[in-house]
Amino acid sequence: MKYSVSIVTYNSIDDIGEVLNCLQKSDIFQDIETFVIDNCSTDGTVDYVVKNYPFVKVIKNKRNGGYGYGHNAAIGKIHSKVHFIINPDIRFDTELIRKTGNFLLNSKSTVICTPEMVSENGDFVFPPKAQPKLHLIFARFFRKIRFFEKWRKEYSMHEKVMNNDGKPFNIDFCSGAFMAIKTKYYKKVKGFDDRYFLYYEDADLTRKLLKYGACKCVPSLSVIHEGKRAAYHSLKCSMIMISSMVKYFSKWGFKI
Repeated sequence: MKYSVSIVTYNSIDDIGEVLNCLQKSDIFQDIETFVIDNCSTDGTVDYVVKNYPFVKVIKNKRNGGYGYGHNAAIGKIHSKVHFIINPDIRFDTELIRKTGNFLLNSKSTVICTPEMVSENGDFVFPPKAQPKLHLIFARFFRKIRFFEKWRKEYSMHEKVMNNDGKPFNIDFCSGAFMAIKTKYYKKVKGFDDRYFLYYEDADLTRKLLKYGACKCVPSLSVIHEGKRAAYHSLKCSMIMISSMVKYFSKWGFKI
C-alpha cells in the first residue's frame, strides 16, 4: 500500500464512524491500509468497527497504555510510503489523503507535515506549532486570561497561520490529531515514546523526526477538528498533562 493510517480509540464509538467514512470515501481508498488500535474500550467500539468497516484491521491492546503506545502497536505492520496518524474525531474531504501524501512525497526535505485545522464552522483551530516552552504552555493552559494572548499566539504560530499566502511553512511540531510522516523515518525513530501517556508525545515524535528533515504545515489543506480540550476541564487530565510536560523537559532540556 502507498498509504497507511492508524487511529487509536478509547471509548470512541461516537466519533470513529465519521473518520472511517472519510477514509472509505477517499478518492484513493484502494491505496490506503487502515489500522484501528483499541486501548481497551468498554463502549463497544471494537464490535462497531468490526461489524461496519470490514476494510479496517483492528488491533486490540491488552491495556490502555496511552496514545503513543496505541499507535506503536501498528508500527511493525505498516509497509507504506506515508503513514498518517489521525484522531477519531477528525473529518476531511475525499482528496485530503492523496493531496497530503503527494505533498510529502514530492518534498525531499520534508519528513512530516500537517494540514491546517478548522472547526465545523470553518474557523481556524490553533493547535501549538512552536517548540514547547514553559511560558507558552502556561499561557495556553490559562487560555481565558487575555494577558497571555501574545504568548498563546506565539505557541500556535498565529501570524504564520493567518499570513502565509497559502504556502507551506516550517513549524516545530505537528499536532497528534493529524500528521503525515514518511514511513521509513517513522520506523527509523521507532515511533512514539510511549512513556508519555497523553500530551507532548506529538512534540517529542516531531523533534526526533527533525533530525532527518523539515516539519511543515500545509495551509492549502485542512481537516475539521473541534477538539474537546479535556486537560482544561478535568483535574485528572491536567495531572497527566503536567506529568508529560515534566517528561518532555527532562528529555529535551528545560526552556522557559
